[in-house]
This record gives sequence, C-alpha cells and structure tokens, in this order.
Amino acid sequence: MDCKEVRSELVALLKGEFGERHAAAIEEHLAGCQECAAERDWLAGVLRRIRPPTTEGADTIPRGANPQPIIRVVNALIQGAIRDGASSIALEPGPQQVRVRYRIDGVLREVMQLPRAVHNNLITRIKIMADCNVGERHAAQQGRMGVTCEGGSYDVRVGIMPSATGECVTLQIRTAEAPSFDLERIGVSAREAARLRPLLAAVNGLLLVAGPTGSGKSTVLYSLVQALDRDGRYVASVEEPVYYRLPGVLQTHVNRRAGVTPETALRTLEAAGAEVILLTHICGPEEARAALEAAQGESLVLSALHASHAVAALGRLRQFGLPPYLIASGLQGILSVRLARRVCPECRQDAPVTPEEAAALGIPRDATVAKGVGCEACRRTGYKGRVGLYELLAVDAGVRRLVAAEAPANDIQQAALSAGMRPMRMDAAEKVLAGVTTPAEALRVLPQDQEAV
Repeated sequence: MDCKEVRSELVALLKGEFGERHAAAIEEHLAGCQECAAERDWLAGVLRRIRPPTTEGADTIPRGANPQPIIRVVNALIQGAIRDGASSIALEPGPQQVRVRYRIDGVLREVMQLPRAVHNNLITRIKIMADCNVGERHAAQQGRMGVTCEGGSYDVRVGIMPSATGECVTLQIRTAEAPSFDLERIGVSAREAARLRPLLAAVNGLLLVAGPTGSGKSTVLYSLVQALDRDGRYVASVEEPVYYRLPGVLQTHVNRRAGVTPETALRTLEAAGAEVILLTHICGPEEARAALEAAQGESLVLSALHASHAVAALGRLRQFGLPPYLIASGLQGILSVRLARRVCPECRQDAPVTPEEAAALGIPRDATVAKGVGCEACRRTGYKGRVGLYELLAVDAGVRRLVAAEAPANDIQQAALSAGMRPMRMDAAEKVLAGVTTPAEALRVLPQDQEAV
C-alpha cells in the first residue's frame, strides 16, 4: 500500500466504508513510510477516531467513535435546515456542548445541542464532504459541497474558523437551480423600478447595490441583470464564486491563483467589448478603481458594496482613496437594500400601531398594521419569508458636482432628496401600511445612522 492508497483508504473509512483489514494495512504503512513521517501523528489519530469500538453499544453519537452515526448526524442537520428554509447552519463548540443554529429569515435560532465528544468527528466529516484539508485544525478553510434533498439540488458553501474552543463551521445553503430573479418579487416598487430603467439602459456608468452582509445584495444584482434588455448587448459577469447560471450571460469565475482577479477580468472584458459587466462585489480600492474606470468607457458595470445606506456608499468609495473626479464621473446610481421579515399569512391579524412606532416611521397614529401571532407554519415567530426595503440615489448633475467637490454627506443627501430620492424609511412605512411587514421589524432593520447623515 503506497501513500496515495493510504489517503484513499482513510477517506473511505471516514465515509463509513470500514474494514479491519484496511485498518491493519494502513497501520503497517504508517509505521514504516518515511514520506508519511511528517503527517504520521494526525493520520494515526484519524484512524483511531474512526475505528469501530469493540464493545457493544459503543456506536452511539456521544461516544464519537463510529463514523456511521456522524454521517447520519451531518445529513440530518443539512436536511433539517433545508426543510426549515434556513439559509445557513452554524456549528459552535463550547466546553461541554456543540451548539447548532439555523439562520431562518435572517435570524439565528438554536435548534439543538450536541455532545462535545462528537465535535472532532463532526468537523472531519464536513471537511471530507467539502474537500477541505482534514489534518489542518489551526487555519481558516473554505470548501463546497453539493447535496440533494427531497428532490431538490443544493449548493453548500463551507467556512471553517479555528477558535479558542475548537473549530467553528458555517454552512451557507443555496439552491443549485437559479431562482426566479424578478424586481417585483423581491419588493422593488413600481416607482423605483421606473427610476431604475434609465440607469439600466445607460451605455456606461457604475450602478452600485449597497447594504450590509446578508441584506440580499447578490439577489438584487441578479434581478437587475434579469431586468436588462439583453437583446443585442454583450453581457458578462465576474463572480467569486459563480452561484447560479444566468442564460445569455458570459460568467467568469475569479481564480486568483491562476491570475484571474476581479481587476484583470474587468479590464479584459472591457477590452473584449462587453457592454454590461456584473461584478459581484467590490471589496477594496483596486476593484473599485477598475470598476469605475470600466464604467467611464463603454461598459455599464453593476456591482455591490458594503455600506449602511446609499450616501454612506459614497463615503466608502472615498475611503478607498479614489480621486473625487473618478467617483463623480463614473457613478450612475446607488440602490441601497435591507431585508425585513414578512408577516406570516397563516396567523396574520390586524393590530393598532403604537405612538412610538408611528412617530419613528412617519405613519398616522390611528393606522392599522398587520402582526403575526405565531403558528406552526412560521414556527411561532409570526414571520415567514422576507422582503426588500429600498432607497435609490440616482446621480444627477447636482449630486455629481457635490461628489466632485467632496461636499459633506448631509449636503449630498439633501441634493439627492431634492432630485427624487425617497428615503428607505418611506419605503418601509409603505410596506408596513400595506401589511407586508410589521413596524417593529421595519425599525429593526432600517439603518440607524441615516438620521445623522
């Protein structure tokens, strides 16, 4: 048995395909192979953890010795999350327990606690499924796996981070098939959709989608691409990674090791004549500069940026050290987004708005709003699904002059409002009065720093 066969056998063992004859052959190889010397300890440790116990009844999950229960546990966690509509799973080890939480409608909820003894086997199983380094326990890792559940296919992105109590794991779950990306379905009002159309029809410029992590920026970007008039236009994307296949779009996957960075991909696509380029996110000054430079040429660039609201996105671009003239000349608009939970339709009831809620949202004090009382369909939360809250800043000549002059954020905000921007708070108030979400939920997700802008 050579080194390659040993690793293959270990993978088979960890997947549950165990045989005592294989274990003996692996031990014999590890004892005499010089090439495996550096990894001998952890390879032997893996073998010890997965070798079946000799006593009856020792294959229960708390013992953490038999891989078969661990396989069932991992499968059950993923299947349970998919059935509950969770977007991610968080595995957080503690001194005595491993806490398991599902993120449902943007909120983390604890679903169970597992014995601490299963932690190592649990992480090992996930690493194998995600094609991560099983022997590395002190560095962050990322991986990916495909799973099938109840007739559907799902893409699971795995992030592993070492901590003081052990390795923490986050599993991000997405459907493998592209969902229906539609501006109306994600809550963009007819008014804002009408203001977006000329921006999407522009021959060049940068249109940004701004929001914090988990605010739905990627979904909005894909919906904007779907809303484009793509007939006769060369549409391409630069993605890290490619989540969904978009018909009629040339999709490029970032591969930094091979030299395919967002900046080089943008410049190559611009030189190739791409008329619309989707860049999934701008993380640093190099990407921001490349996007703005492409937007000044003959390309319409769509991208996402981490910022609390539309005017704050301008501040982020300034923080990247970009010259004001470049921002002012390249930027066409900023669509800010937050996600609010929808009222559960199964347990929805009318309720009066409180004076504090009415004052905060600017709605009548005698208004009637919807609230969910909690039922089995919504897991007693009163909410089911999410809807976007939006704010669109279209850069006109007045805003452009202020940006070039590095004017204060308050001045840009006032100029944008005068030019037709409707604050996100007004969009939230409209959806509250329509019974889509609740006042408490809208106030929870609205940007808290916008009042000071």
